[in-house]
Amino acid sequence: MVNDLGRLYTVGYAGLQARQAEIAALTDNMANVNTPAFKQRNLSFQATLSAEEDRQVRRGVELGAAIPDFDQGPVQPTGEMWDLAIDGPGMFRLQLPDGRIGYSRLGTFRLDGQGHLINEQGLFLVPPITIPPNVESVAVDARGVITVTEQGAPRVLGRLQLARFANPEGLVDQGDGIYLPSAASGEPVVGAPAENGLGQIISGALEMSNVDTPQQMVNLLRVQRSYSLTLRALQVSDQMYALTNQLQG
Repeated sequence: MVNDLGRLYTVGYAGLQARQAEIAALTDNMANVNTPAFKQRNLSFQATLSAEEDRQVRRGVELGAAIPDFDQGPVQPTGEMWDLAIDGPGMFRLQLPDGRIGYSRLGTFRLDGQGHLINEQGLFLVPPITIPPNVESVAVDARGVITVTEQGAPRVLGRLQLARFANPEGLVDQGDGIYLPSAASGEPVVGAPAENGLGQIISGALEMSNVDTPQQMVNLLRVQRSYSLTLRALQVSDQMYALTNQLQG
């Protein structure tokens, strides 16, 4: 009896921790509903087992992974020249300080003092783009082609590149909207916008968060209810455990 109550307590405590993790993920999703290019995260859980007397006994559940949902978010015009949204599959390639290449859907770019196109963290695009001084105008079309006008004459300066993954949900979140590839995501397929299954570029716009607020609220209410019931079950099992000890004493 005591062993059974102890096992019930263990399972209940594991369930309580799982619900806490789920509540944290849901509230984080909802807090980022207005964050450009934010991808809502879905948690996966797995059963934990232990061997007891030559048999596998369930010990509860534990968090498996927080999986980003890469469904397209709505595109919102900003009027800012270097705000770039991707309409369709693909990610921008960014040169990280440690030499690796990171990948992001967040297209909030700007020019630094030398005319280099960088993101909010000061990371360079790959391949790098540099806008010459004193150009009269700059345009980025849907295919990622960058055209500048100098002394009244247009000139193609370069073209953006994007990357896509066979399984983007397998990417590893590094924060600030930047992801790294993993064995689960597969290797990046690099190409030009609007070609080979890659999305188009929309200049002067940003992809917004893809958080489904009504569904997240429904999920949060469900998980909070489950948390309350699990906590109550733990309290009852604790009372039964104490009563059993008293009877045995």
